[in-house]
Amino acid sequence: MEQQDQMIDETVVDCGVSLDISQAAALHARLTQLLTAGIPIIFNGREVQRVDTAMLQLLTAFFRAARAQGMTVAWREPSDILCHCSRLLGLSEELMLA
Repeated sequence: MEQQDQMIDETVVDCGVSLDISQAAALHARLTQLLTAGIPIIFNGREVQRVDTAMLQLLTAFFRAARAQGMTVAWREPSDILCHCSRLLGLSEELMLA
């Protein structure tokens, strides 16, 4: 997962094809920076074909922290797989993928 496009009004984070634990440390560091910046975040999930529980947990923690700070966080075109996996784990509402 890497930052695709940064503008003054929002930051778009491209989730890529795979959201798995091998990316967790880098994603955690990036999301921590974004929380500090306090600008709206858009996750582009259209290409996600694989996602694991660890990454959904990390994203859930980020969404909670962002909401607690009053930040806007949203998805752009989340893939069916991303939505399905979050639903299986009962995280759809937390991740705003319902």
